[in-house]
Amino acid sequence: ADNETVLAALLHDVGQFCPAKELRRMLVEDIGGGDLDVGAAGHEKLGAEYLRKVGFSDNVCDLVESHVVAKRYLTATDPEYYTGLSQASKLSLKFQGGPFTSDEAEAFERDPLFKQKCS
Repeated sequence: ADNETVLAALLHDVGQFCPAKELRRMLVEDIGGGDLDVGAAGHEKLGAEYLRKVGFSDNVCDLVESHVVAKRYLTATDPEYYTGLSQASKLSLKFQGGPFTSDEAEAFERDPLFKQKCS
């Protein structure tokens, strides 16, 4: 994998660890979303936005933001991938929409960054 894909893999859960106060300031004040409920956004979106704000490339941020949809795709298409998930990841998958349907999987496969998002 290229360096940016490796970097995104290492940072994919950064949205779980960013200080809530800093995220609120970034997402509400900087973007102008005064009515935005930060708690409603997934950690993948929060992490990607945080990384954008601190200067990471769009590619790294897009990969970080896509890791949940990649998990949904992989669990729908590879039974061994699902088996290898931790119990916590299996539980979070339910809240993230579960494995893709066949239509969702086919649509995701047409994404120009599909291979990079699943690596």
